[in-house]
Amino acid sequence: MIRLYPRHIRIFNGQPETYSSEEELISWLKYDLLQQARVLGHYNNNVIEISDEEERQYKLNIGSISTIRKVNISFNFNFEIILSSILFNNAQMDNSGLIYSTTNLTINFINVDFTEAVSFRGIIFNNEVNMSNVYFNKIVYFNILEFNNIVRYRGVSFNDDVNFVAVGFRNDLSFTTSQIRVGNNNTSILFNGNLNFHYVSFNIANFSYCSFNKNVDFKEITIIDKLSLYRFDFNNIEFKIDKMIFDNSNSLLSINNSNNIKCNINIFNITNTIINGKIELHNLNVETTNMQGTFINGGYINTINCKFEKLANRGSALFLKQWAIANHNYIDALQYQAEEVRLHKEELYQKWSKNKNLKTFGDIISINLSSIFSDNGVNWIKALVMTILSTLVLFTIFYFPDLPTIMRMVYKNDYSLLCNYFYKDFFEDFIRYIIPTEYDLVFNYAKNYKSTNFFKFLIKICGVITYFTGKIAFWYGSFHTVAAFRKFNRSL
Repeated sequence: MIRLYPRHIRIFNGQPETYSSEEELISWLKYDLLQQARVLGHYNNNVIEISDEEERQYKLNIGSISTIRKVNISFNFNFEIILSSILFNNAQMDNSGLIYSTTNLTINFINVDFTEAVSFRGIIFNNEVNMSNVYFNKIVYFNILEFNNIVRYRGVSFNDDVNFVAVGFRNDLSFTTSQIRVGNNNTSILFNGNLNFHYVSFNIANFSYCSFNKNVDFKEITIIDKLSLYRFDFNNIEFKIDKMIFDNSNSLLSINNSNNIKCNINIFNITNTIINGKIELHNLNVETTNMQGTFINGGYINTINCKFEKLANRGSALFLKQWAIANHNYIDALQYQAEEVRLHKEELYQKWSKNKNLKTFGDIISINLSSIFSDNGVNWIKALVMTILSTLVLFTIFYFPDLPTIMRMVYKNDYSLLCNYFYKDFFEDFIRYIIPTEYDLVFNYAKNYKSTNFFKFLIKICGVITYFTGKIAFWYGSFHTVAAFRKFNRSL
């Protein structure tokens, strides 16, 4: 309800261009509401009462409605105080004990320049809220608000941080370009500070023709129908979403830069989220991606012309691998699996630096061998080459004469024995060596040992170890070769 006392309302010849205090702005707003009441047939000079239902016919106009000049507001703007000075008996308490001011007025901010901080707090808006050609030059707070009707932002510039905390958008929300032309370009929504949405519920929200020059942070937001970012400009920012909630299976997050110019994002996070709705990503160029704690449960992700340069952690690689498998994209799934192994290797090194134990050491050796042999299961040609080379090198070491024999050849400067005796059957013995069930070479090698010299005994032990190490290298490499060769057919 609104009560106006015409005899006590200040008369204005025109709207002031500058407001330096709340009292000045409140006086103008009451005068403007009085003019609207006169138009609607209220002529009582003592008191005019506007019921809650009648409020819907009125507009609270802050700024210059009829001209293109800007109105300057040069004080710390608290909309709750201004609204409570106009409304009568409009406060109500919710179930949690929070007190809200409720208004059925249409709220218009048009051609306004705020030079100081701006705060909207503890208000329920039951009618439209429109902001057009508005400049916020200091920090802006939207805290504990309910918007039950359409909210429009057109041609708005946020030159410092913007915070949306505990806000419910129950109807359409749009951040779109204005119809004011500057040259051949539409004036867009400009965010020069950080943009934060915390504990915010979106029914239908659209951000289009927006320029984000600092970081964007969505935390514990709820998407009921659709949250869309369309034709925007990301200037090497951090875009973070944490604990996002999809209200139903048709709830959609769409980030679509449809002008086919990839937007550059330094860090792109969707963390700690159960995806039971839909996510669509178009034309993004991401330097570092973090999907830690996120998994798909009945929903899906669709990416078109997106490039993810680096993954922040193993959980991100695991998520993207599972996403690729769900979309039958096994080529990408293999790449993400290789990246998952690489990131796990980094985790093992960090774990080893903090707690040195045998299990971690063994895992480090195993994961490094996988990387050396086949690039973690994706390069069968490398696996084949490494199998042949490692086996050949170890077999050559085993086949090489014992140290005393070599010393005699060096002393006599006669290496004919090496070529004519020891290596005359090299190729034949190597073929026998790679046969899995063939062990005659090592039996003959061990059987010929008859010395009691401990040093020679150690040499023989090293020779046997080298023999079986070569055998293991062949088996291990063969497995990696087959696994990498079948990478498009095997399950991940």
